[in-house]
Amino acid sequence: MTNKLRIIGLNIGAGKDSITGRGFFNKKNNDFCYIPIEETQKQRSKFTFRDLNNPLIRKAADTPCHYDPEFTTYTYGHVKRGFGDHMLYEPDLLNSDVCLFFYATLNIDNNPAKWGVFIIGFFEVDKIVNAMSLTKEQIFSLADFKNNAYLKREEPGVDLLIKGKNASKLFKHAIPLSKLDDPTEIDSKFADLITTTSGKKIEKSNSWHRWVLYSENPQFLEILKKQE
Repeated sequence: MTNKLRIIGLNIGAGKDSITGRGFFNKKNNDFCYIPIEETQKQRSKFTFRDLNNPLIRKAADTPCHYDPEFTTYTYGHVKRGFGDHMLYEPDLLNSDVCLFFYATLNIDNNPAKWGVFIIGFFEVDKIVNAMSLTKEQIFSLADFKNNAYLKREEPGVDLLIKGKNASKLFKHAIPLSKLDDPTEIDSKFADLITTTSGKKIEKSNSWHRWVLYSENPQFLEILKKQE
């Protein structure tokens, strides 16, 4: 008997009002630039946008960066945001086969007036640590998460720490999740594969890309696994 498959989608990355502006997506070849958000808390271990070593990020190089998720050692820190993220807090979640996919709003062809929603990477989840029950010293001692943005803070302030398996990856080519000509509507390719965490169909909306998304569909998992 195989475990139940649960695929959870989370919105990440810089938005239009971020100090860096959004990342971008090139229609010609589907490559992209993912830009994390700015770090707003004091850091115990300095990490700036310059440390990403990405020549495409030219603004705010010396500004502290909250690189989360990070795709070097595959870690993600989660703080309750609503929009359906209650599923991540279920104590028996890892009784299922769990994957996370990460999606971001990106400017299309570097045009801030034209943007879309894109899947940029995924984790096959290995472990979830409930950090709410730990002291900050205990959190700082978690060797598997030493590269995570929350452990670079003076005060971690994180609920959950999630570790991906080695099959996890940041894609080289983004997958359009919204229609390229209308970011308020999900691409028809995924309309029957992804729902909200409450099982509702994703309807045309100005805010659907802020929600936590969900799938139990093996076909969708294969799309994620095969993406380069």
